[in-house]
Amino acid sequence: DLSGSNGFCGEVDIESLMTMTYQPAKEALLEKFQTSYLEHLLRRTEGNISQAARESGLKRQSLQRLLKQYHITIEQYRL
Repeated sequence: DLSGSNGFCGEVDIESLMTMTYQPAKEALLEKFQTSYLEHLLRRTEGNISQAARESGLKRQSLQRLLKQYHITIEQYRL
């Protein structure tokens, strides 16, 4: 269940996705996954991009591109 109580994919309404055509539903679900994953990763690494890249298995540049794509700033995660 992707809308489970673990909070990872949080507020994804699976029933709403099922009424959409495939591509928009896939994009909405992927965006929610990616933003949730990135936010959790940044909290865990306290906004340290190099550490976040290592832990996620992404290159730093790829991680920075995703953060920019979803308008996620690291300042709020730094202690």
